[in-house]
Amino acid sequence: KIKSEIGSCFYVANIEKFINNYNLLLNSFQRYYSKTSIAYSYKTNYLPSFCKAVLNNGGFAEVVSDMEADLALNVGVPPDKIFFNGPFKDKIYLKKFLRLGGTVNIDCFEEFLQIIEISKSFKSKCSVGVRCNFNIFDGTVSRFGFDSEDNTIRNVLDRILTEPYLNFTGLHCHFASRSQESWRNAANQMCNFISTLTTQQKKSLKYVSLGGGLYG
Repeated sequence: KIKSEIGSCFYVANIEKFINNYNLLLNSFQRYYSKTSIAYSYKTNYLPSFCKAVLNNGGFAEVVSDMEADLALNVGVPPDKIFFNGPFKDKIYLKKFLRLGGTVNIDCFEEFLQIIEISKSFKSKCSVGVRCNFNIFDGTVSRFGFDSEDNTIRNVLDRILTEPYLNFTGLHCHFASRSQESWRNAANQMCNFISTLTTQQKKSLKYVSLGGGLYG
């Protein structure tokens, strides 16, 4: 019927099917770890109706741009349920986002220095995580995040805990591979990395984000 009305090129947005898939995925993980939550990638599909469906079903927002962060706020997502990822974050917007109480997963050392400066400018605690990069044996090298075998990530983790206005809240990783094997390897490598953290760093963790690609 739709084809006869508008032609052969269109998308069908089925929110009921979307919510069903969302719950199937969430329940599959919660069978093994009850504290699992889904942070929905706005980059993948930021139709407000889908974003609101995630919010209404207890999900978080995962954003990689100012526009996506503003959309999450506008559909009613509390700032503390928004994770700002990605390799580029505008400094002016970062200040606004951190002041609101959102969480930024730091992608590189330059960004880390910016966030320290921002936190000191308004002298209130900022929630930050660190994006990790390690070998998941898929034949590629990710360009995002801190190399888990480089001293830089150790220096960043140590320094976060000494900065008066930073709260270290979590670790994050994300890789382009879409196979189950790659995702399993990423999860295992994240667990291996966590095992090397100091006791204080482990106690600070409120979340471990294992990336996406699962809907694909």
